[in-house]
Amino acid sequence: MELSKVKEVLSSKVEIASIIQAKDVVTIALNKNRKETTRLDRIDKIRICFTLRENPIAKAGEKLVYLRIMRT
Repeated sequence: MELSKVKEVLSSKVEIASIIQAKDVVTIALNKNRKETTRLDRIDKIRICFTLRENPIAKAGEKLVYLRIMRT
């Protein structure tokens, strides 16, 4: 019984530690000609560049990254 509780706690810690975080996030708004713009009505695409932080606990390989764009 005690061992199963310890196992649950450790597995949840590993799951939390295996999260990969992004750093140096840069966003650039592009118009239809793929040139930078600051006007909201001319934005066609958004270019986002970032670096993933090193995490020795996470498994190596391709990662699926989710990004939420919110209007403030």
